[in-house]
Amino acid sequence: METRTMHGQLPSFVNEQRGWLFEIDMEDEILHYQTKWAPNLSVIKQVADHFKCGFHYTYDEPGMQLFGEISYREGVLKACWMENTDYDLFEMDEENLTYTFEGKVYESEYDIFEIILERKEEVVIDENF
Repeated sequence: METRTMHGQLPSFVNEQRGWLFEIDMEDEILHYQTKWAPNLSVIKQVADHFKCGFHYTYDEPGMQLFGEISYREGVLKACWMENTDYDLFEMDEENLTYTFEGKVYESEYDIFEIILERKEEVVIDENF
């Protein structure tokens, strides 16, 4: 269906007209997929509710300054995410392709993102996040 319609995939029980899943892959019991730049929380919540399970969802789109995590357990959504000001906490060395954060040099900005998220508290959110 993804190839035919260019809309990606949505389970038949999902009540959405957007939020398609692209390039779906399962590796080490972790579901990986792509979306059209924004997290598709409503779709994933409907899938979890359908199968009566929870989830831990990570998302990133560094070019749009989106990076965060969402968990869903027993009907409660919790999230933490990078704020725009968090991206000002580190610098990129374009010559060496490294990042400096709190006096340490990192080869990946994702290592810094994870440190910043670990320091944040999860907050309860509604599904319109």
